[in-house]
Amino acid sequence: MDKNRYFERTIQMLERSTKAYKMNRARELKLSAEQFARLKLKADFKDYDIAEIKNRFPNYIDIWGDEQPWYIEDNVEVVKNLFVETLCKLLEHDKTPLDVVYVGNSDYFVSWDDFVKVAESIYYYGGYSGGWQIQLALKVVSDDWWLERREYDGSEWWEFKTSPNRPLKKVATEQEIRCMILGCERYTHRPTCSHSGGECPRKSL
Repeated sequence: MDKNRYFERTIQMLERSTKAYKMNRARELKLSAEQFARLKLKADFKDYDIAEIKNRFPNYIDIWGDEQPWYIEDNVEVVKNLFVETLCKLLEHDKTPLDVVYVGNSDYFVSWDDFVKVAESIYYYGGYSGGWQIQLALKVVSDDWWLERREYDGSEWWEFKTSPNRPLKKVATEQEIRCMILGCERYTHRPTCSHSGGECPRKSL
């Protein structure tokens, strides 16, 4: 066999191998997406721990940016699915729906399972559209943490929040309380109101 023929056959084999790899990879990703899509209700998570979910679905965590699975390219626009976006944000912070107490706003609340039934059908444009589409008052709430909506010029997302730790020191005097409220250290560069042993420069406020 001459060299040219040998190289042609080698290239063909590589092309077939690459094509087969891409097809297998596409099937794997599709299967992964289908398996991930089954994780919806609280009962679906009882047999999984966080580490196992992250190992099985590593690309479904928020740190992957615009490659996140809830993004759908639709005429060059970015579309988010609210349910998958919410679940991925929980997983990013080592939480699952088992940790969720309720989903709601300042007036109403529902269970996680009832939220999912509606949220999985909600798709919205995730780019800069000039206005929010998901209510900013919406929250996913647990005992000591919650998710709340954030928005900038129409681009919106979930932000993870935790209850603050109580400081070690408790203030007692009126002067210290005034400092705590007014932030006098901005003027004195000291943690208390004492300004060279004198009175608080904002005492009149």
